[in-house]
Amino acid sequence: MLCHLDTVWDSGSLKKNPFRVEDGRIYGPGIFDMKSSVAATLKIQEYLSKSWIKPRKNIRFLYTTDEETDSSQSREVIEDFAQQSDLVLVLEPPLPGGILKTFRKGVGSYNLKIHGKRAHSGLDPQKGVNALEEMARQVLDINSLASPDVGTTVAVNLVRGGTARNVIPEYAEGLIDVRFRTLEEGKRIDQLIRDRTIHLPGISLEVEGGIERQPMIKSENSHELFCKAKDIASKLDMDLEEGESGGASDGNFTAVLGVATLDGLGITGDGAHAWNEHILLEAVAPRIALLARLLESF
Repeated sequence: MLCHLDTVWDSGSLKKNPFRVEDGRIYGPGIFDMKSSVAATLKIQEYLSKSWIKPRKNIRFLYTTDEETDSSQSREVIEDFAQQSDLVLVLEPPLPGGILKTFRKGVGSYNLKIHGKRAHSGLDPQKGVNALEEMARQVLDINSLASPDVGTTVAVNLVRGGTARNVIPEYAEGLIDVRFRTLEEGKRIDQLIRDRTIHLPGISLEVEGGIERQPMIKSENSHELFCKAKDIASKLDMDLEEGESGGASDGNFTAVLGVATLDGLGITGDGAHAWNEHILLEAVAPRIALLARLLESF
């Protein structure tokens, strides 16, 4: 069973968005993605310790701490655990309605660094080369690479640059997020991002980063795993469906290795990374029951 302990929330977020139960919803920073899933695995461990559930195979729990960034420190451990396992259950949040994730897009992450020339913006503007102006043009170029018709998204989502109001900025950087449905498409976008055309004389630039996660393609063994979960859910009076996500998870790593992977087994809710992040109180017990019965089926 695979979980991550980290969230996207800054220290102090709990003061603005405290843990609370309102109208059948449980709110709090990271509760949907994915503190409630961690709590569910602790309940499963209690069941195991008391022999209330008796899987025929050994169950291992892996909790990572850098999934929300790039999993660079945990990836090797995740892949090692996966290669020693028959299957991987990923307790990421489900899609709306509790839908499991059997397909995820791949992810590319890049840092565009632009170097210009510093000058006084009032006295000698002609002596400077504005790195932020170049960045503005690059943002338009890069964002235009998106192809919604094939599920490709490309966006510069964070830009930094400049030192003072009256100084032409000599440096700017932009963080680029890319999502794609096939590895071939990911490689195509990767090359386009690297092949930058410079707009302003005197500018130099560099591109760091690359493809971080390949798409999680639905394989035959993962499909069989979903069908087993769906059958178990029906016996618990639950209607379980499958879908795809534009987000990626550590399940992308395990699925690429050919290990049967079922993702989205967390508690049903909504608002991941948003101030309205919550889980449904009525979904807690049924999802834990599904996990318990699923483990007993192996």
